[in-house]
Amino acid sequence: MWAKPSLFAAVFVLLLTMGGRAEAQAQPTEAYPVWLSPSFGLDSLDQIDALLEQPIFPDENEFRLFVGIGKNRRTEFARSCADIRIFEAEGSGALDSPDVYLWSLVGDRCLPIENLREARPAKRSFVRDFVLDADALDYLPAMVTLSPACEELCRLYVANVKRIPWNEYATGEIQNVTVKRNHEFKVETEFDDIEIEILARADFNDDGVEDLYLDVTVKSKEGRWGDSALFFVTRESSDGVLWVLNADKHICSPVSYRPCDTDYDEPPALR
Repeated sequence: MWAKPSLFAAVFVLLLTMGGRAEAQAQPTEAYPVWLSPSFGLDSLDQIDALLEQPIFPDENEFRLFVGIGKNRRTEFARSCADIRIFEAEGSGALDSPDVYLWSLVGDRCLPIENLREARPAKRSFVRDFVLDADALDYLPAMVTLSPACEELCRLYVANVKRIPWNEYATGEIQNVTVKRNHEFKVETEFDDIEIEILARADFNDDGVEDLYLDVTVKSKEGRWGDSALFFVTRESSDGVLWVLNADKHICSPVSYRPCDTDYDEPPALR
């Protein structure tokens, strides 16, 4: 699987030219206003569309897109996430690029911003004071550790259902935790380097309860495997284990309590 490049950070540096505070503007009646990571450089959620229209690459170079299929296929040029989405609609979803890893680019650059459109102030929160430090491993869902193997993703899915945290599930020794900011840290395990950032605190599923929007990047210490994912997580109490919303999107097979047909030995925590 293709690992997320460092260009993700570069685009956020570019977007900082929009300047401003990290927290979206809130009405006085909002109990928990939307909080955004300073990485976005947004004054308010009203600036999302403008952000998506910014050039993806700092040199503002265009890149080619093949739009459509068959006789209707044509070549166009794009600079921004907004351009990509317009051409995607015009090509009925048939889109490719000889210049960039297009869908990885969309996942790394466009989706993190586009998902903010679902952010709403929350009426209640059990995550407003949650920070990423060594103690967070007792509450983060094991599912955020990712895996290249479908069988392991299924185990992680079951751990999520059972509210089993990272520390309890961990299959490799946690060797070091480096806190960059209270919403961003790096965890070194026996097998992987894992970086996590809280991109936003907001109600993303319209249930009135505040969720955390996480960006996760995992790189294997051995081999070339790496992956990245965006997670929405929440919990029902201030001392509860966080769990992934819509967790079926992060596994290989259809959802069930045991999403894999493959037999496997469960880690002790899952029994």
